[in-house]
Amino acid sequence: MARKPPFTIALARVISVVFHPLLMPTWVFIVMSLMGSVASGSSECNLPLLYGLAVFGLTFVLPVLVFLAMLRVGRISSLQMPRREERQQPILLTAISFYGLFFWSKGWSVEPLFKVYIIGATLLSLIAFLINYRWKISLHMVGAGGVTGCMATYVYFMSPEYFLILPVAVVIAGLTAFARLRLSSHTQGEVYFGFLLGSVLIFSLFVLITG
Repeated sequence: MARKPPFTIALARVISVVFHPLLMPTWVFIVMSLMGSVASGSSECNLPLLYGLAVFGLTFVLPVLVFLAMLRVGRISSLQMPRREERQQPILLTAISFYGLFFWSKGWSVEPLFKVYIIGATLLSLIAFLINYRWKISLHMVGAGGVTGCMATYVYFMSPEYFLILPVAVVIAGLTAFARLRLSSHTQGEVYFGFLLGSVLIFSLFVLITG
C-alpha cells in the first residue's frame, strides 16, 4: 500500500493546482466581475459569461491541451515540467495564448485594467521565456505577482473601497510561495524574484499606459 504524503505536501500540491499560472487570468476575471462589470458586447449573445468562457478557454484549456499533446509525444516529461529546459516551448505557447485573448478582446468593451493585465501577462511570459534560458524562475510566483500588481492597481487607482482584495491577493501569493518551496520546485530566490517581477511589471505597465 502506497504511503500517503505528509499533509503539507498534499496541501502544497493542491495550492499549486488551484493557483496555477494558467488559471490566473480566469481568477482575475472572476474577481473583477464580482467587483463590477469586466466585459460587455455589442449584441445580446455577447454576454460577459461568454467572454469569461473565452478567458478560461484561451488561457487555460487550450494551453493544457497542447501540453498534453507534448507530453504524449515526449516533448515534456510531465505536466509539472520539472526541468528548466523543457519549459521553453510551453512558456512561449502560453504567451501566444495570452496574446490571442488580448487580440480577440478587441471586439469587446472590456475593462481597460483587464486588457492591461492580459497584455502584461503576455509580456511576463515572454520575459520568463528569456530568463528561463539561464534560471528556473517560478512561473507560479510570476503569476501570483501579476495578480497582486493588478489588484493593487485596481484598489489604488480605481476602487479604494475594495481595499481588502489586496491583502487577500498577498496572502494567496504567500501560500503559493509556501507551496513551491515545500515541494522543492524552486529556490527562495526564484520564488521571490518571480513575485517581484510580476507585481512590479503589471503595476508599472498600468501607470505607463494611463499616464
